Amino acid sequence: MRIDQNSIRKRIDGNVDLHQLLLAHYKNVEKYFSFLPLAIFFSDRDGYILSITGHDRVLDRIRKNQQTEIVGSSIKEEIIGTTAPGICLEEKRFATVHAEEHYIREIHWASCIATPIFDLEQNLLGCLDFTVPVEDGEKLKQLIPVLLSTANSIQFELSLKKKLEQLDLFHCYYRSTFDYSRNPLILIDRGGRIIDLNRNAQEAFNVNPEHVKSKNIRFILGDQWDSEFSFKNFGGGKPFRGRASGLYSTESIPIFDRFGNEVAFLLKLEREKSPKVIPGGVPYRARYTFGGIIGKSAKMLNIIEKAKKAAKGGSIILLEGETGTGKELFAHAIHDESSYCRGPFVALNCAAIPSELIESELFGYEKGAYTGALQDGNSGKFELANGGTIFLDEIHTMDLSAQTKILRVIEDRQITRIGGKYAIPLNIRIIVASSTNLEEKIEKGLFIPALFYRLNVVRLSIPSLRERKEDILSLVDYFISEMNLKFNRSIRGVTPEALEAMCQYPWPGNVRELRNCIESAFNFCTGEVINLNDLGYIVSFESKKKDIVGKTINGITEDLMIESLNRFGNVREAAHSLGIPKSTFYRKMKKFDSLLPND
Repeated sequence: MRIDQNSIRKRIDGNVDLHQLLLAHYKNVEKYFSFLPLAIFFSDRDGYILSITGHDRVLDRIRKNQQTEIVGSSIKEEIIGTTAPGICLEEKRFATVHAEEHYIREIHWASCIATPIFDLEQNLLGCLDFTVPVEDGEKLKQLIPVLLSTANSIQFELSLKKKLEQLDLFHCYYRSTFDYSRNPLILIDRGGRIIDLNRNAQEAFNVNPEHVKSKNIRFILGDQWDSEFSFKNFGGGKPFRGRASGLYSTESIPIFDRFGNEVAFLLKLEREKSPKVIPGGVPYRARYTFGGIIGKSAKMLNIIEKAKKAAKGGSIILLEGETGTGKELFAHAIHDESSYCRGPFVALNCAAIPSELIESELFGYEKGAYTGALQDGNSGKFELANGGTIFLDEIHTMDLSAQTKILRVIEDRQITRIGGKYAIPLNIRIIVASSTNLEEKIEKGLFIPALFYRLNVVRLSIPSLRERKEDILSLVDYFISEMNLKFNRSIRGVTPEALEAMCQYPWPGNVRELRNCIESAFNFCTGEVINLNDLGYIVSFESKKKDIVGKTINGITEDLMIESLNRFGNVREAAHSLGIPKSTFYRKMKKFDSLLPND
């Protein structure tokens, strides 16, 4: 499967900055690795190869097997089976595939590695693939750090170019929104010194901005200004009299740098006839609180109460629960309730980080620590979370080497950057989560017992939706309200039949799946109430319940897997919906002939 030249050109034009960087880096890679018969190609996020270069011997071999033009052809997993770039694009991670691991026999001669390329918002742009003959596979593995640094350099240069382009846009946006606000706005630093004023503030206080910049805020607002207000009572709405006539109330909005530190405050002023108290409180970094957790079932109320008590201390917390139960939501809420709430909340999905990069991701690195490292070094997640909370999600996916390093951090409460000489002390709250029983991982030799014992201080098990079905109605009402805003609809609820079906459904994806179910129903519901026919796969589940009676466990499992594959169209989403790892899904596919692709 391939696309025509016009489509290729449109895709290249849509990524012109990235394509120019690729061409420049291709030349460097070819120059430094001339001793290695290497081919490099870039495919976009849809799996179409847009450019290729490299050693003639390897390119000739690829063309011979391809039997068509390489540029414009597809390498998606669903088209040509297992390949490094196919896995890379599907799972958005670094991938290696060697010899017979390729699905297609014609490329068993090759060893490949592929790494994703992301934009500033971590949206996938495509992937770089590096291919050599099998006999040179070991050489390729030794060069993985260098090749990864090449990909990182491309991504960094692309980000830098985009940031420079956005800088002027952001400045214009800042001036337009700042100057044309209906309220007087004053930007001050942590010391209370004036950084900037908008036009309304200049007119209200009759001041020249160039004359008051760097002066203390009291120069404008007078002695009634409480210097402690900015730092302790954000949004408290404390009234004050300034040099302008009339009484003002203020809302103080903190501005944070990338490390979560308060660097400035935006004062939004409002003139009133009488003092007005603006509701507000301490600005939390976490996005969720315990008040935002929906559930009144006994199990949910019990675990929330335990989590609130545990939040008050500084102990390590281990959150367990199936996928979609809300482990990250609990982590945010615990941080919000804890004494670390004024510090940053840093979350890391351990399953999304390649083992080759986990150390630099967690601990950071110094300038010149390795080829391709950022010029000024880089802070790791532990360092970024210092003074606050770090949340390590899916910790069971870490390899043993990374687990050993985490254990050392927990024991020493300090980290050392890669290439660094000095240890950095940590004052940090650690929360970890796992969707798999860690004791079972220990029995299989996949998790270090010593680390488990250090993590198993406060252990909270988040109940599945099957265990708290009395919360389904409250969750449905909440998601309907959310989707009404998203879709600009006014759906009032669900029919009794639909609610009954949802209460009977097993919800392998838990609350996340329930939300997706409601969103799906919004796409098909034509009235003001969601009925059973709008619920799609739940209707299918209801119709098949009678067929389940008398079937073996294997038969039921096979039916569920087939239904999930038909519904989602790919293994990753199907496995996610059933709450099982992708590797387990693949293993069961081999067991059930009906799930294997036809030759």
